[in-house]
Amino acid sequence: MCRQVCRLPPASGDEPPDPSLTVFPVSPSRASRGLRRLSLLRLVREQVLVHPLLPARLSLCPQPGPELPRWWQRGRHDGELLRGAARHGLAHPQGSILPAP
Repeated sequence: MCRQVCRLPPASGDEPPDPSLTVFPVSPSRASRGLRRLSLLRLVREQVLVHPLLPARLSLCPQPGPELPRWWQRGRHDGELLRGAARHGLAHPQGSILPAP
């Protein structure tokens, strides 16, 4: 539906919508944001987390700035945040990512 709202052609592998489901329309800006978010998560899952040099690149993270908590360990927590976002998504991190071990 988001691709339709944004006037984009169906992606390969898209299936026609299930007629028994009720689908509420979304605005073009919300559909576009959703598609961008899905694209980012797909990139994180399929390219970033499986990259053989990820541990080496995480070690190059800069020192945490004042906007991060004092306990933040560069590299370690950056990687955990990537894995948490890939598993739980980007919406409502306080309720999904932060409570995860």
